[in-house]
Amino acid sequence: NYGDSTFAVDEAVSAAAFVAQFEASGKDTLWATIEGPITQVCEAKGCWMSTAIDTANNLFVDYDYEFLLPTNSQGQSMVMHGYGYFDTTSVAQLQHYAQDRGASEEEIAAITEPKVELLFKATGVKIVLPERQETAEVDVEVAETHEHDEEAHDEHDHAAHGDHSEHEAHGDHSEHEHGAH
Repeated sequence: NYGDSTFAVDEAVSAAAFVAQFEASGKDTLWATIEGPITQVCEAKGCWMSTAIDTANNLFVDYDYEFLLPTNSQGQSMVMHGYGYFDTTSVAQLQHYAQDRGASEEEIAAITEPKVELLFKATGVKIVLPERQETAEVDVEVAETHEHDEEAHDEHDHAAHGDHSEHEAHGDHSEHEHGAH
């Protein structure tokens, strides 16, 4: 659990259902609990993620550095609580996120317009772990893998911490992928 994990998960909706609710509400912000896959995560620190709205679009999620997700959590299921809002992402920030995801210089240079998009500010995230099998062999493998992941995560934590002030703005998170920042 990351951030404020006191929220209930029983009324969680998909990102697609949330987008429809938000658009129908006519509000500037809308609080919700959303469940779905983590389709992208910041590979440097885990300071943002995306979840699928549909097969072509993602909902960008950040948490104002209140907490960080594991950098290897892409592909895992999650439930999060927070609020959606529209924001304008500057050209500089869009280019920064394109660079984060490994875009070519030509792709980055082609970004010339700011983008208004729906974003989500999570106050808490719960990663849903897959059901564990009841065999001793699986338990041993899971324990060994977990220890290795913690060591790799600790090494990464010490190697790649920088200033994140440029992440205060939000990038183009619905139509392209992000990588490490």
